[in-house]
Amino acid sequence: MITHYIKDTSEQYSIREDGKIFRNYKYSNKRKKLFIKREVKSTAVKHNTCHLSILRVRLHINSTHRKSFTIKSLMSKYFNISNYIENATNIYHIDGDYTNCHRLNLAYKTFWNREHESLKQKERRAKDVEKYREMGRKSDRKSKKDIDKRYAANILGLKTSELPEDLYQLKKINLQNKRLLKQKQL
Repeated sequence: MITHYIKDTSEQYSIREDGKIFRNYKYSNKRKKLFIKREVKSTAVKHNTCHLSILRVRLHINSTHRKSFTIKSLMSKYFNISNYIENATNIYHIDGDYTNCHRLNLAYKTFWNREHESLKQKERRAKDVEKYREMGRKSDRKSKKDIDKRYAANILGLKTSELPEDLYQLKKINLQNKRLLKQKQL
């Protein structure tokens, strides 16, 4: 399996093609130089926005700081993931198992883009947009027909409780007449 050392760790950590991260120990014991590799345990953390679990690992950077990395981001940095897409930001697991971070199980995913949209999707989106526009027109028509007491009081600059009924009826008739005149002029 291909192994790469992780940058800024002084070759203390390495990542393998299957997504496993190892800590490399070098020490001498009675004139013998020993080299030991131990696997670093990754922790599953709930992601804030997508409600999925992701694997994170904490590494010592420059032997002073501890920094947290996702295994997917390390895999994309050090290995070529199969379907590289320019400007793609998301990496997802092909089989849906977040614990399987093998290079062949990861792929890039782009956000929704109108250029990559199929004809059926375009037609469906156009129908949805037209449906919402029609709903908006209906609500506008309804609100234009209805002149309630709050609306009349607001125009007159009074509180609703202070507006007498006869003044409300006069203002309502006045506004309806103005609207009719405007419609006939158009």
